[in-house]
Amino acid sequence: MGARKNVNQDAWCALSAETSVGDVALTVVCDGVGGLSSGELASSTVVYEFSRWFQQDFAPLASVSVAREGTVNLSEVAAVWAQMLASLNRRIGDYGRRQDVRLGTTFTGMLICQGRYVIGHVGDCRVYRIASGQLEQLTNDQTLAARSVAEGTVTKEEALLMPQGSVLLQSVGTQVELRPEFSYGEVREGDLFVTCCDGFYRRLGDEGVRTAYAQVNAANEPALLAATEHLIQQNMANGEKDNLTAVCLSVVAPEEGTTLLDDPGARAPYAPAPYAPDDESTTLLGSGSPDDATTLLGAGVPYGAAPQQGAPYGAQGGGAPWRA
Repeated sequence: MGARKNVNQDAWCALSAETSVGDVALTVVCDGVGGLSSGELASSTVVYEFSRWFQQDFAPLASVSVAREGTVNLSEVAAVWAQMLASLNRRIGDYGRRQDVRLGTTFTGMLICQGRYVIGHVGDCRVYRIASGQLEQLTNDQTLAARSVAEGTVTKEEALLMPQGSVLLQSVGTQVELRPEFSYGEVREGDLFVTCCDGFYRRLGDEGVRTAYAQVNAANEPALLAATEHLIQQNMANGEKDNLTAVCLSVVAPEEGTTLLDDPGARAPYAPAPYAPDDESTTLLGSGSPDDATTLLGAGVPYGAAPQQGAPYGAQGGGAPWRA
């Protein structure tokens, strides 16, 4: 939803499972590229495929990994995700060419298992960890603005509001060759992980996000909901017009009782409708001109088009927080 946008191009999922190796959780946030048409189709497609993978394919992979190594090998998860993203990049790109539309999406996904995490990342959504009142950004923005920060020409705060700050270096569905980034780490009880789109952090910066969540008990779901709603309203008051999506995952002490690994029992508060980019009968979620200023760097677009700037940003439509 949003005050100006005709279509919400964000999509997300939050899934958890009680298994024989402990609690497992997956969060994914995808932000359709607004400088292209039908970004909502691309983002929903990617979220659906990763939701399906978690509910159907994670358990067999984990079972084999545990039998062989005694633990779930997150590098194998990353390898599977890389293959999935490469396939989705081709499928979405092929679909767009057949239908004569341009569509793409960012992707940021996080899997937590056995006290460790793996993050897969394409684009400019972010994963934050808030712990002991401190905030840590676990992903690197793949944007012209982030490149400028790395080169030392602007500060991180200045980069957030650069005129071309949202120009992406790559996205799923637009690349000749997709190169997702993967990172790994450990989780601790009390950690709060926030996966969010660029509209959620752009007007607030890291400090605004940190301040809102630093005093919240990560195990208190109503408090997380209230903090997230407060940030959405604050973003809108500060002039943000893009869609706003944030998924919160808190690490709490495990409850007694588990189910077998081959019966994940995953639950999803949101499950996007399935789309098949290889199916020429697939229809789009909605119509209307693109209205998100996020665009692509021309060199990464196989269509041979230069970067285009969309109309002004839309408005809020955030995902609710979620606790494992």
